[in-house]
Amino acid sequence: MQNLSAKNTPLDMGKWREIIEAWNQSGESQKNYCQRLGLSFNSFTYARSKLLQQDKPETQFIPLSVRSNSEEKTLSPSAIVLENPQGYKLHLSASLSLEQLAKLFKLSGWNDA
Repeated sequence: MQNLSAKNTPLDMGKWREIIEAWNQSGESQKNYCQRLGLSFNSFTYARSKLLQQDKPETQFIPLSVRSNSEEKTLSPSAIVLENPQGYKLHLSASLSLEQLAKLFKLSGWNDA
């Protein structure tokens, strides 16, 4: 790869994606890779963080279903347990008001609450 040290010429994100993919294949540290190519380390880390944000999958909620689970008998009947397909569980007090539950869901990004 050619030297990219044109300090006053910003690179577009497509070019940064190519550079960062090449770094992933290089096995070098970020700092050494940037020095070898004449890149600004700060610009590299900034572009990498932006690309990681772009590539992050959008959070999606799945429909809830209510079911009785005999394995959860250790919980008091005043608990609400939300479980996702990966097995993560969120235990909530059943004493939360509908307003509190709606606020919790809105804060978590669920806009239909």
